[in-house]
Amino acid sequence: MIGPKQERGVYIHVPFCQQACSYCNFYFVTGQRDHTDFITAAIREIKESSEFFGEDRIIHSIYFGGGTPSRLTLKELESILNQVHSTFTVSTDAEITLEANPEDITKDIVNAWFNLGVNRISLGIQSFNDKLLALMRRAHDGKEALHAASIIKQSSFRNFSFDLIIGQIHQDLEMLNQDLRYLESFKPPHLSTYLLTVEEKTHLHKEIQRKRLPDVADRTQEEHYLHLMKWAEEWKYTHYETSSFTLDGYHARHNANYWNHSPYLGIGPSAHSFDGKKRYWNSRNLNEYIASATASRKEECLSRIDFINEKIMLGLRQSKGIVIDHLGLSEIERRALDKSLQAVNPLHIEYDSRKIRLSNEGKLYADGIASTLFL
Repeated sequence: MIGPKQERGVYIHVPFCQQACSYCNFYFVTGQRDHTDFITAAIREIKESSEFFGEDRIIHSIYFGGGTPSRLTLKELESILNQVHSTFTVSTDAEITLEANPEDITKDIVNAWFNLGVNRISLGIQSFNDKLLALMRRAHDGKEALHAASIIKQSSFRNFSFDLIIGQIHQDLEMLNQDLRYLESFKPPHLSTYLLTVEEKTHLHKEIQRKRLPDVADRTQEEHYLHLMKWAEEWKYTHYETSSFTLDGYHARHNANYWNHSPYLGIGPSAHSFDGKKRYWNSRNLNEYIASATASRKEECLSRIDFINEKIMLGLRQSKGIVIDHLGLSEIERRALDKSLQAVNPLHIEYDSRKIRLSNEGKLYADGIASTLFL
């Protein structure tokens, strides 16, 4: 259930994209589309979810993700924001994030978002290198990425995050260093950095299967990730979650809801929700979602063991690690955990009777270590 220090968030999945990126397996639709039916359905779902958090309707974050939320018009964004404010009590210091792509960034639109109440931008740069951007099938080039980053840096936004993908096919260490040098010039308060993952059914997966591209090299990914962690430490970023780096005071509050098992409401096609007991997910089809809104939600009630295993997985992703007493283990389960810990490479993990944390090298194997510790 909701604890006294837990925050609540609302996520809005905007599924519209200009084109399909080669690596992306999130739900999206491409091309020029009328957004009217989606906006109507999203507003209806927000209204129908008024009791989702129970009696306490205070929320602490709103996050527009996707897809590409920056493809919505100001009027469309405003209508969704107005409905969230009408349905819930938005805290005065709420974090309100909008994901955006460089090709959508202008001085006027950034100022307009700020005046609308958005107070955090997450910019999907991924790289400043034209060769890598072309391989990812991004809609922008390096020049557009630099221009967008410059606009945001000089805007009224003090809180913004840049996305970067590392360990890419054909990416060498000099390419990574060039991206990092650009980041040094902008010094974004927050960075979200991801190792390139090849997901099934994506264009990238098909190209690798057809031998048109080499597979991702584990050695390259390890080298890039360790190099990034060293760079971040030198530039005073705190590596507080596997893929997240922050300057002091700029951690992602909304994302922390997921990592800390806090309740969150997901709006839109394919969006997920969690109320403290159950997980919910919407139809991964825009037309079905438009036709049914909350009626398309499926749900799963988590068992006690599910909760414990999720706490292990999510705790290992964070620099603060796992407080063992917070897992609620029985004596038998505690002994089983102690035995499992002995099976983990001691260079990858740090633990005592109270806490479990990953070493920097261990962060490369977070998922595998978590599965080893699952009950």
